[in-house]
Amino acid sequence: MTGTDVNWVLLREGDALTLVDGGYPADVPAVEHSVAALGLHPRDVVAILVTHAHVDHLGAVNPFHDRYGTPVHLHPVEVAHARREHLEQLSPARVVAALWRPAVLPWAVRVARAGAGRDVAAPHARPFPTGAALDLPGAPVPVPTGGHTSGHTAFHLRPRAP
Repeated sequence: MTGTDVNWVLLREGDALTLVDGGYPADVPAVEHSVAALGLHPRDVVAILVTHAHVDHLGAVNPFHDRYGTPVHLHPVEVAHARREHLEQLSPARVVAALWRPAVLPWAVRVARAGAGRDVAAPHARPFPTGAALDLPGAPVPVPTGGHTSGHTAFHLRPRAP
């Protein structure tokens, strides 16, 4: 599913969902709509996995946690970033310095409207175990990738055995 220049993934097993990433803060209604489009309710999201703790991935994290008690999991190294014990993201000064480039200004306006300037912390974020399939819908296997942030993670998806 897509939001404001971002996307998220819903992994489904029966009536249970795993949400991977959560868009910008203004994308929360779109995230909820994507769940409803499957005929389910946001309370059916049993966990949110976050690839990295930039604001464009954390938008639905706090609303889902506050409204439905949805747990949020990240790579152990990325948890401190989600809790804002440190910050690894693009600074406003770097965005301003790039405004001369084609498409940067329209992008900056879109994402600013979506909440890019908000400081979204997830103090309830918890680490997931790495290197093994998580017991969640979709059986995602965390694969640390590093680079983009210290704990950036992709997820390998393998169907469960019948």
